[in-house]
Amino acid sequence: MASDDRRMTPGMVKRLRSKAAEFGDYAKVSQASGVPIGTLQKMMTGATDPRFATVVEVCRTIGISLDYVVTGLDFWSEEVGDWETRLGPPPIGEKRVPVRDISASAGHGEEVFYEDPPYWFTFPLDWLMSLGNPDELEILKVEGDSMEPDLRDGDHVMIDRSRRQLNDGLFVVDVDDRLFIKRVRVRGKERVDLVSTNPAYPAFEVLVPDEENDVAQVGAKIVGQVVWSGRIVR
Repeated sequence: MASDDRRMTPGMVKRLRSKAAEFGDYAKVSQASGVPIGTLQKMMTGATDPRFATVVEVCRTIGISLDYVVTGLDFWSEEVGDWETRLGPPPIGEKRVPVRDISASAGHGEEVFYEDPPYWFTFPLDWLMSLGNPDELEILKVEGDSMEPDLRDGDHVMIDRSRRQLNDGLFVVDVDDRLFIKRVRVRGKERVDLVSTNPAYPAFEVLVPDEENDVAQVGAKIVGQVVWSGRIVR
């Protein structure tokens, strides 16, 4: 798009406009996405080349993949094992991000099963680099309503597993082998509150031991910081 010399082709505009119409009129899409209605109208008619981030936000809002807009297809794969060998390298300038077959619970916790990722999704590499470390990114599904309205049941979050330092922010946290997605509020050395957006769910304190210390302590573990959220439609 305009920010990196990519151009929206007539086919891309047509696919985006068609799916946006299923979501609602331009006013509804504008209100839900935060994209000004004038910008949206120009984008949907092909009168301008929007910023890449704008297209991503509209796709996220109306519930379609960016790959679908670009190609008319999606790049999901159910191959297992050595997926890079099976699928071959991604297109130049793009990178696959694994979608784990586990959920980060916005509720009472989702039991963790770490297995090979059954799916991958392709994104522009430069966009991934703007979010975090592309080699440490992965996508998890959100379950539950404790983070509404920020995150809804069925949304997806992309996390950067290299960001595990104790800081205030939105993180996926492993508590006794259950995954939670919560806002972390640091209380002191190794102690944090896990805070929900939904007031029906009270905050609770957990201990996050220093991984560098060889101490047998039961506690929580920061899995990664959330760097993107949206809804991916397969």
